[in-house]
Amino acid sequence: MEVADDPETVKANEQALKELKEQQRIEAASTTSMTIDKEIHDFGKVVDGVENHCSFTVTNTGDKPLVLSDVKASCGCTTPSKPEGPIAPGKSDKIEVGFKPNGKGVSEKTITITANTDPRITVVKVKADVQ
Repeated sequence: MEVADDPETVKANEQALKELKEQQRIEAASTTSMTIDKEIHDFGKVVDGVENHCSFTVTNTGDKPLVLSDVKASCGCTTPSKPEGPIAPGKSDKIEVGFKPNGKGVSEKTITITANTDPRITVVKVKADVQ
C-alpha cells in the first residue's frame, strides 16, 4: 500500500483541504465595515461568583455581508457567543456575553472580535467592581 492510499493519510488530507477551502472562502469574502454600540460595558458593582449578562450590538455599515469569524474572551470567566450566520448590509445582531467573576476588586476583561473588516480585529471590554 502506498502512503497516498493509506486511509488515515487520505482522511487527514481531505480535512486539511476542507480547512484550506474554508479559509480561502473567508478571505475571499469582500471586506465590509461595522459599528458596535459601545466599546465597554460597565456592570458596576457585582457579586463575586454570580453570572452577569450583557450584549454588544454589531451593525453592518458596509455593502457586503459581515462575517464574524471568531469572538474570544481574555479569560475563562467571560463567555461571548457570536451570531451564527453573516449579518446583511444595514442589519444588526448581538454578541451575547456572560461574565462570572472569580475574585474581588475591579475586573476588566477583553473580547476580541475577528471579522471581514479592515482592520480584521476589534476589541471591546467588560468591567465590574466585584464585591
